[in-house]
Amino acid sequence: MKKNVKILLRAAVLAITIGVVAQGCKKDDQSSLNPEKVSEIKSDKFQKILNFISISWGVQKDKIGYDPIKHEFSFNGILFNKEKMESIYDSSNEYKLKYEKN
Repeated sequence: MKKNVKILLRAAVLAITIGVVAQGCKKDDQSSLNPEKVSEIKSDKFQKILNFISISWGVQKDKIGYDPIKHEFSFNGILFNKEKMESIYDSSNEYKLKYEKN
């Protein structure tokens, strides 16, 4: 009897683990991240961040998505919230020195 419980417990743990891994590997629904919306946003800093993403990660600007509801950038299967991307951009002194001319 103990052996059956042990086998059942292992099977349950394995099933839960597989379920968690399968859910974690599920591709994000990027239908809400419409690259066309990116061009609608005209702020200077936003455009600088788009240039930064494009150059730093080697992504074409039309492949960069932005979800204005979630405030997230999406490119190459990566999601960054706006605050995190602004923080990365703000600390990118070498990029600014090389690519941004005041």
